[in-house]
Amino acid sequence: MNRSRKNPGGFTLIELLVVIAIIAVLASLLVPALALAKEKARRVQCASRMRQIGIAMQMYADENRGYFPGAGHGLEARTVSWIQTLRPWLPRLESVSVCPSDRSRAERLRHSTTSYILNGYIAIDNISPFGEKLESFRRLSHLRSPSRTMTLFEISDSIPPDEFIDHAHSRSWAGRWNHVIAEIQPDRHRSGKVNADHSNGTANYLFADTHVESLHASQLKRRIDSESNFAMPPRF
Repeated sequence: MNRSRKNPGGFTLIELLVVIAIIAVLASLLVPALALAKEKARRVQCASRMRQIGIAMQMYADENRGYFPGAGHGLEARTVSWIQTLRPWLPRLESVSVCPSDRSRAERLRHSTTSYILNGYIAIDNISPFGEKLESFRRLSHLRSPSRTMTLFEISDSIPPDEFIDHAHSRSWAGRWNHVIAEIQPDRHRSGKVNADHSNGTANYLFADTHVESLHASQLKRRIDSESNFAMPPRF
């Protein structure tokens, strides 16, 4: 009678709890890994979009005396965002103008802006108080090293979708990481929560020869803290 009451195919409460605990541990390991893989895929997609924009910028320069698209103010101010000036070379502009990891991407699309911001060095000439041109990197054809000259950054989450906030004031960045993170998002591609100085994660950077690199924020912060401005085009 006692043997007939046993259920050899069943589980005891303890066994069920052990199984549930194992599943919970596996889930805690898999979920972050899946989130990281998903973010890596978005980062690759973002890099592809930036490269397409880089090719369009080259084509623009070829037809505009070697100049990059201009910023929303300066000596050659434009009435539309620089990204809109590339539409003839990017017929499907809206499909590449925003980054899939940009939390404001839908709003930026509604305002005809972009997830990317121009390097101030290639967008605005350095002009003295007397109107003298002190320095210019605005012509692609005049760059010393296009493969080492950054042209686009991923825009900071703190910047609203305004078509005239289109370039970073990168000449002021050396020694001022707080200026950097006020304008660009060096940790755009990360897993987990953001840290206070935005140094935990990576972002994509477009160079003048159209290649894109993913660089770690902590690496760039060290350069800025040591008074080295990674945004500055090489002078030789």
